[in-house]
Formats: sequence, structure tokens, C-alpha cells
Amino acid sequence: MIEQWKQGFRQYPEKAIADLMSGRASVGASMRRDVPEILFHAFPNGEEFSEERDLLDTAMLRWLTDMRNHYPREVSRLGFDVYSKRLCDAFRALQLLKLPRCIHHIREVHEAWLRWLRPLRIAPERDPALESWRLLGLVQRANANPSPWMQLARDPRPEYLTVALLGLQLPSITKDRQVLMVAALLHHFERAPGNIEYNVTNFNRSLSALRGRFPRGPAHWRDVLRTAISDQSGSVTAFSKELVRQLDVTGDKKASQQSKVASRINCPTREQKEHVLKLIKSSSVDAKHAADQYLRLVEECRDFTLQTGDSYFFVRTLCRHGDQLLKRSGVSAEQVQAIGDLIEEALRWEPVNEYVWTLWANLFAYTGREQHQEWVLRETVRIFPEDSHSRVELARLLMRQSDSVVFEAEMLLREVESINPGHEPSRVELSRLLVCKGREFWDEAEQILRSTAALNADNAHSRVELGKLLVLTSRRTEALTLLRSISRTFSSDQVILAVLKRVERGDEFTIEDFKQRKVPVDPVNVSDAIPSTLLEVKHRSELQRRYAWASQNKTAQEELLKQASFGDALAGFYCQWLELDAPNIPSPPPHAWAWKVASCIKNSASKSEWEAIDSSFSEYRDVTRFAHWLSDSQEQDEDLRVEVEKCVTRLNASQDLTVFQRFICSTWQQIESLDSEERAERKEKNAFKLLHASAEEIAY
Repeated sequence: MIEQWKQGFRQYPEKAIADLMSGRASVGASMRRDVPEILFHAFPNGEEFSEERDLLDTAMLRWLTDMRNHYPREVSRLGFDVYSKRLCDAFRALQLLKLPRCIHHIREVHEAWLRWLRPLRIAPERDPALESWRLLGLVQRANANPSPWMQLARDPRPEYLTVALLGLQLPSITKDRQVLMVAALLHHFERAPGNIEYNVTNFNRSLSALRGRFPRGPAHWRDVLRTAISDQSGSVTAFSKELVRQLDVTGDKKASQQSKVASRINCPTREQKEHVLKLIKSSSVDAKHAADQYLRLVEECRDFTLQTGDSYFFVRTLCRHGDQLLKRSGVSAEQVQAIGDLIEEALRWEPVNEYVWTLWANLFAYTGREQHQEWVLRETVRIFPEDSHSRVELARLLMRQSDSVVFEAEMLLREVESINPGHEPSRVELSRLLVCKGREFWDEAEQILRSTAALNADNAHSRVELGKLLVLTSRRTEALTLLRSISRTFSSDQVILAVLKRVERGDEFTIEDFKQRKVPVDPVNVSDAIPSTLLEVKHRSELQRRYAWASQNKTAQEELLKQASFGDALAGFYCQWLELDAPNIPSPPPHAWAWKVASCIKNSASKSEWEAIDSSFSEYRDVTRFAHWLSDSQEQDEDLRVEVEKCVTRLNASQDLTVFQRFICSTWQQIESLDSEERAERKEKNAFKLLHASAEEIAY
């Protein structure tokens, strides 16, 4: 029977594969096997089967592409369970067959495909995204970067650790790779649920399994463990301290010190870093030479990261020195491109590091690529619910673009006030925006500037804008008094002196003086090609823009609904939160957490429905319960409140919190300080921020 199926395959390979994957194919006794085993035995890796395997390669790629392109039809016809199962079968077949065309394509588009695959998880045994990672781990290139596997290990789910270790074991095993595997265990069990003692016990069991897989003497593995622990310089946690204590009990400290010195040999010293920083800051040193030294230093730190799995020095040096370098003009296009490549690599190691995202936005601003800068800033605003700087920068950029997006800029600036009350940059920009909106908003602008000046006695920015507004409203004498006063305090500030000179000269100020001006930059001819990492950022940024417009634009609503119909978790969350055409909002995929929680909030879900979400998403347990509490605007569930309070207390005692966990702690503190009237409104806003940040995972 299998030969009869293969005859049909040779004539119509795509139809034959579709029939086999759907269960319609007649393959006789082979039906006792699953689809991956059937294909593996039907197409062995031999010279005589090369032509058939080539046909199979093309047909499998076409089948996967069709499953993605026809997502709405296939999900409607099959349901999520069967749809997910068939995708898992396809990836498992590729793991056995290792078809080159499929593998090359999946490797190239994996970041985009994760957006499709991640929400389709049904269970640990049926997780298409995890199976795609397993495939790439089995067929990775010899010089593959270990960062994806180190990030995968940070996931608290044990099956993700298993695949991460698989990726780190291949393509070769060296002592450096063993250090990385132990470092992956450290990353995983530091974040795993349970107390320190329980996680240390599980860590030791996993380490014993590694020792069994790669037999060496006890002294070798003690040295590997010491090296891995000492290399995690940016993250000294209670978990790692307990492991160090156990090592000190079982081994000699002299060996520990020797191991630590050996592990640091390839990392640039503090003196080297400070020397390069001085070169960057020195105006007497050519910018290109300073950039060369910076790139060499950061690449050495990156090489240390590749050996140890510790990205602290790499990311810190990249951002700290890079911020200073971008204050200088004259960096070449090739150097700008190299910095961009390093930023993308840093994001693979630390995808939720706000300093890396800020540096990326600054790099695009440096080269005048405002559209790219907007994409990055929008994503930064989404990922980091409490980042004031990115919101102000995005508002400034939007205000430079056109008057049609002023409403979005105003929303961002007012949001900063709730995050960081009294924040001068946001208040000054808001006052300028209000002046530009029209005369009816000038009183509010003046009130904001006066209160901001009172709160920020050491800063002149708000006072300068107030002086300009006083002239605009025919109060030149008061403006002169104010500007002369601050010019004595800030005698070297050229902006103050320039404004004062205009006022003394009798110049008039108009609304144009309050508008954002495009910052002039030296032209840098960089490539227009958009890397895959930025393409995903662009996609999410465009969805955010449509969300901002959806309340007043039918086309934006339709586009969000269309993307949601293809299983896009972020678009689905937006549709659910806005309750767009509610009866026609597609059903969320099984593992689209934020989309499902938004549905619970908007539909006033029962306690049992919340418990179902809690049990289905173990990796989101703390965040789910906090979202449930935020949805309880009347605060009727006292047991839930007590549970969340215990969670916040536990998190506050931890040293290594995620972005979401930090947001939970700060939001709890803010809401607890409010009166009953403000609490409900603040809860709803913060529920959106929490779900928005986690609606689409960041993984590169």
C-alpha cells in the first residue's frame, strides 16, 4: 500500500503529502505508524532516493506554507487541536528527514513563523513552536550563535529547557559548551516555580544527567560548575549563592579562585573599557578611530559572552559606550552598520533590556531614519509599561510628522504623568503640544509649565517655554523678568541666552516656535535592507498604530480583525480590548494568553473561567492573578486581594525580576495609595499595559 501511495506521490507530490497529513491516504500497514515515521521509512537518506526526497522537500515546504497562508480556513475546518497536531507532525518529520530546502526556509523566516506557531500550543507534547526549535537545534550550523538556546532555557517550562540543552549540545561538545549548558541550567532554575531548596535539588538532578551524558571526573564538573557560576557576574541571586555555598562545602576554595581567574581571561578589563570611553568622549580623537576602538572592545565582550553565556559585560559596554559615541558626528556608514548588527545580537541575548532598545532607537535617529526609529520606539513603549523616556521620544517624533497624529502624542505624554508624576520632559512637551493645538488650550499649557517649574528648580527647560508663552500672550515684561532670572543661574546655557536676546529685541513668538523641529543629522549612507528582527518590530509597530486609530478609523478596525483572523496574538488582543464587531472577533488560539485574559476582563468572566486560564498558563501564573485583581474594579474578592498581596511581597524579596514582575510590584504600590474613585480607572489602564506588554512574546 505504501508503494501505491508513493506512485501517486511521484505524479502529484503536493496532493499526496496533503492526503497523508490529513489521514486520507491509503498506506496499509504503515498506518500503524505516525506520519513522521511513515515518511522517514518511505524516504531514507540514500543516493537512490535523492530525486524523491527532493520532491518531498518541495511538497513539505508547500504544505507548511499553505497551512500558514490559509490559516482561517484550516482552523475553521479542523479546529485548533487537529491543526496544531498536523503542524507538530510536519516538524517532527523534518527532524527525522532533515530536508535542506525546508530547513533553509524555516531558518530564514523563523522569527515571523514564531508569531504564527507560539499561540498554537496545546500541551507540552503538542507545541508547534517548540518542535520548530527542536528542528533548528538538530540542524544548526557549525558557527551558530548559542543565544537562542540560552533564552529558551530561561523559560520556566521543563520541556523548553530540554530543547535548549539539545541546541547547546550540537553541533559539537567542548568544555565551553559544557559551561554554557550548566549556565542554561542556572538560568532555568533561577526562574522556575518553587522555593530555592526545591529548585537547587532539581538543578543538581539535571546536572547529574548532564554528567551521565558526558562522562568526566568529578573534578572536571566541579570546575565547569564553578566557571558557570562565576561567569554570571550580572546576576548574583539567592539561588546561585546557595550553589556556591554547596561548592565551598564539597570542594576547595583555591580551585574555585583559579577557575574564576581562568574564566575571565578573555573579558576586557575595567581599565580597557574606561580607556575606550575616554577616547569616545575626547573631541581631539577622530570619531572614526573612536568608533573602531569601541567596536573592537564590544566584540571582545561579545566573544566572552559566546564562551560563558554571561551577556552582562557585552550589553552594558555596548549601551554605555554606544550612547556616548552617538553624541559625536563622523561615524562611518560601515561602523553604523556594525553597531546595528551588535545591537541585534544583544537583543538575542537580552530581548527585554530597555537600554538596548533605547540605543537602537538612538542609532536610527543618528542616521535620520525616522520611520525605523518610530518602529523601535513603539515596540519599546509596548514592552516596557513604565518607560517614560521612550514615550516622550515617540511623542516628539509623532509631533514632527503631522498634525493628524497629535492626539496619539498627547495620549503618550499624559500617560507619562501617571507613570512618573512631575516628569519635566513630558510636561514641557505636553505644554508645547497644547500651545500648538490652539488658543483654548493655552491656559492649561501655562498651568502645566508653572507647576513643572516649581517642581524642577534645578532645570530651566520649563521656564524657557513659559517665557515664550508669556510673550505669545502679550506679557513681555513678566517674560523678561523670568528669563533674566534664570540666565543668571544658567549663564552658559545658549538656549536661554538666545530666547532672552529675542525677547529683549522685541521679537514676537508664534505657534511655530513651539513646534517640534526635525533634528539635523549628518547624512550616513546605510543599507535600506530591513533585517528580519526589525521586520517583526515593524509588524508590531504597524499594529499599534492601527490600534491607536481604530476608535475613529474603520479601515484600521478591518485590518486588525483581518490580522486576528490569521491568529496574530497582538492584533487579537487589540480587537478584544476594543470589542470590535464583538460577535465576529475570531476565537483566540489556545495559547494566546493576553487575548484570552482580555476576553475574561471584557466579558466579566467567572472565577472558574479565571482558574481555567491560571491552570492553562503556568508560566503566567503571577501575571494572570494580578490581571484578575486589576479586573475586579469593585474589589469584591478579598481572597484574591490577599493572594496578590502575598505574591507582591514574595516578588519584592526577589533580586531578579522580569519586566512584568517589576510592573506588578510598582502598580500594586501605586494603586494602594489611591482613593477609591481613582483606583478603578487606574486599574483598567494598568490592566491594558500589562496585557499589551505580554500580548506578543519577544524572542529572537
